[in-house]
Amino acid sequence: MTCMTLLVLILCATVSYALYDIFAAKAGGRIDATLSAVIVQVFGIALPLLALSLLYAQKKVEQTTREGVLYSVLAGLAIAVFSVVFVKIFAKGGELSYVVPVIYGAVVVITTIIGIFLWKESITPMQVAGLFLTTAGLAMVIIAGKARLALVFLAHRGSNPSGAHSAVPMVRLPSAPQGWSHAALKCETRALKAF
Repeated sequence: MTCMTLLVLILCATVSYALYDIFAAKAGGRIDATLSAVIVQVFGIALPLLALSLLYAQKKVEQTTREGVLYSVLAGLAIAVFSVVFVKIFAKGGELSYVVPVIYGAVVVITTIIGIFLWKESITPMQVAGLFLTTAGLAMVIIAGKARLALVFLAHRGSNPSGAHSAVPMVRLPSAPQGWSHAALKCETRALKAF
């Protein structure tokens, strides 16, 4: 496989996964998460089945091993669970700009560590630097999310100086930054009840 072919495939995978993230985020709160996962999996199987049919017709199917089938089953189970949980996160008020970087940043770190220690893959100093930058970026996104929650908490305290736990109005709070979605405020104010 040439470098250009690999880059094109990576670009296609990146764009299609980004579209999945966007559409799943928009589905959250508008459909049951499990039903959404079923729909995603049904439509997700159509294109691979068509491609496999064409490969069989042209007798171009690569050799298949039991180990390959096992890993494919495990990958399918993992993506099925991910599909349900991912949509549920958005139904609970998660925002695309926070959820996706946290999940995929953590995936980069975890899979790299597994590749190095479990599968004994080699890693270059440049990859190590990238891993540290990814971890730092992930930490910044998480800290920014916690800072945002603190702003909601302070706005709640400001509107209720006695500190008694009352219901926070599900409208735009006076000190909340513009652009906060109603669902995000609802999610974050639910989290405040723990304080």
